[in-house]
Amino acid sequence: MKNKILFCLVLLVTYVHSICQIDISHIKLDLSKFDWQKKQVSGNASITLSLTKATDTIELDAGNLSIQSILLDGKPLKFFYDEGLTIVLNKKIQTNNKFTLDISYHTNYENRSDPNAIWGSFGKGLRFTDATSVTPNKRKQIWSSGEPLYNKYWFPCKEDISDIHTTEIIAKVDFPLMVIANGKLKNLQVNSENSRTFHYVSDNAFPNYLTSIVIGEYEDILKYHKQTPIHNFGYPNEKDAVMATTCLLPDMMAFLEEKTGQAYPFYQYSQVVVQDYPFPGSVGQHTTSILSDN
Repeated sequence: MKNKILFCLVLLVTYVHSICQIDISHIKLDLSKFDWQKKQVSGNASITLSLTKATDTIELDAGNLSIQSILLDGKPLKFFYDEGLTIVLNKKIQTNNKFTLDISYHTNYENRSDPNAIWGSFGKGLRFTDATSVTPNKRKQIWSSGEPLYNKYWFPCKEDISDIHTTEIIAKVDFPLMVIANGKLKNLQVNSENSRTFHYVSDNAFPNYLTSIVIGEYEDILKYHKQTPIHNFGYPNEKDAVMATTCLLPDMMAFLEEKTGQAYPFYQYSQVVVQDYPFPGSVGQHTTSILSDN
């Protein structure tokens, strides 16, 4: 029975991969402007890919995005946007030739909390929250949870679990907000206009649905297991509680390594709490876990 199930899964993955004409190897997101009133983000997605079948037309997933332009080698391409984003290349490109599309866009879909879900809700795309006259205690935050097919609502991509790729996420936010995303913080730039630009890079390829971002006011309680950093992003006014509830994490990582016989495979582990996340909320993105603060 197990062999039959495994065989069916192999057939399914093979089938899905066979109908997908593109192979994305890297996505770089440069998120330049977060509009808190409209609950939108504007930016540029640089998508490096190759083809599994020679063609002059490809299709990407895009959920209610406004596409301003698409460039290939600095030259504009024609595109059509209906259920998906159809891009007409300026020539027929052969298989295994890598090229990069630069897509300028902004989001439109507003990820609202479900008022009937007492423990919170995921929704699609980016969730913006901020204090209002009705909810004065709300924290200023943005978070995403793309599982299983929802990241297309905040950047163009291919929602194919068999298509793994590396990522870069560059995001500019006002101080004292900070950005937590997949991978390692490569650079933190302090800008003159009371803002900061965070640049994250992930060198390990992973499925698109695990791409994530969290923006908010946090303090990093850093711990180590051997040489592995463990980042715990909690609220500044809850620093003592964060320290108390994460003190055993290095021991837990050591326990798991001992019982599995495998060392932790990545260069770091991070976890961050957010509001309005389904309780008991804990979803593991690549190298990062997003937790409910409830």
